[in-house]
Amino acid sequence: MHSNSLRRLPASLWSRPGRGVTYVNSEKADANWWDFSIDSRERGERIRDDQAAGTVVVNPAADGLRLLSYHTYLGLDKLLTCQVPSSRVPDERIFIITHQLFELVFKEMIFDLRVIAETFRSLLETNDEEFSRLIGLAGEIGPGETAGDFWRPALTAAARTRHGARKVIPELMTYLAADDTFANEEFAKKFRDNLSPASGFQSAQFRLIQRAFGKSHFLAVRLFPADTYLKAYEGKSDEELVQIVLESGNAGLVSVVDRLILREETDIATPPAGSPLAPVAELDDTAHEVLTRVAILSGAEGEECALPLLSADENSGKGMGRRFAERLREAVEKKKMAQNQPATLTGDECRMIEKRVAVFGRDWANAMAGENRRRERYGLACRGAEFLKGEKREGPLASILSRLTDADSALSGKFLLFHQQVIARRIGEVAGTAGGGVPYLDFSRELITRFPALAGYAAAGVK
Repeated sequence: MHSNSLRRLPASLWSRPGRGVTYVNSEKADANWWDFSIDSRERGERIRDDQAAGTVVVNPAADGLRLLSYHTYLGLDKLLTCQVPSSRVPDERIFIITHQLFELVFKEMIFDLRVIAETFRSLLETNDEEFSRLIGLAGEIGPGETAGDFWRPALTAAARTRHGARKVIPELMTYLAADDTFANEEFAKKFRDNLSPASGFQSAQFRLIQRAFGKSHFLAVRLFPADTYLKAYEGKSDEELVQIVLESGNAGLVSVVDRLILREETDIATPPAGSPLAPVAELDDTAHEVLTRVAILSGAEGEECALPLLSADENSGKGMGRRFAERLREAVEKKKMAQNQPATLTGDECRMIEKRVAVFGRDWANAMAGENRRRERYGLACRGAEFLKGEKREGPLASILSRLTDADSALSGKFLLFHQQVIARRIGEVAGTAGGGVPYLDFSRELITRFPALAGYAAAGVK
């Protein structure tokens, strides 16, 4: 079997003083986190002290003693003291902890997606005979064979990813969903204003998960008015904002992964080459490479599947532009009404909306074209998926891919809808702390559905 122990990366590569991006902290915890192997012969190895890699031995023997405790193993000294409320409102504590729990679940999901990505990469590096054996083309995979060991980490990782998306994240959201656990009167009137411009919208880990699930074209669309961030982070005045919108090339719109929004976390959402996170960002493409090879080796090539393309009539830049303009007008009107101003738009506001609609329209047309090119590339991969869903539907590869598509459906569909409904109940007509609010959430959720994970697998029928 192909050995795929992860390379140990020099700490200097991931510690970037002055940029605020640190992949290896002072305790080297992140180096240990990423020091794993999918090879069954190496998985039981203990992590060693390695100054170059930044890894450390956990619970070393010292003079015959083992001093590790539950508290030190879990790092509770830091974990339990990193909640810093802005107010004396008791309910703010659960607000902080709930969002920290979201991020911990996202961290585990990203790790699990990395395990799956490494498994797929390892599979692609095998010769044809070994590849065929591992996916069951050369006989059934028995429980006592090494093929079972090969797939086990990816199978459990995919199951956890689906469980997190379907169960854990929505359940965490219920903490904040109802007044009996989180009083809206306390939130809206006593501490919410303390938090602007910070927003869950800035979750870089969530954006990386979206990228892993095939949404890179969506993430590139400039659709978010950056006014709040330009004011808070760069000190722009209202007059300067008008000039930016009317004179700049982006009309004051940014994508959801723009550095202005994500700040020091930008390299998480859009990881550079060589980052431990890069394979996660590339997971969708890697999975389709595997499916393409399945089609070739199974003899299932034939005529390629024709994946359904985004319709120019239904999703044209002009049509989406009209909807975008409606959302922008709605947001401006609600903001003015909240400030006891007449809701009628001024000439400058109308011109700002017109400019922003033009920028969004171009980006949306590019995203649609990019998504259609993506789907056109995956015709052969879709044929491989048809083979898996038919003859090998109970096999490990089909199970992993099905769990991933289920996870994407849960995150991009049900969870985002639930999240939007909770926000609507909490803040109603008011803009979010980042300046977006319900109109933005509704529109972005509508766009995301056009970019499914594993399009070639999801579109495949059963042959």
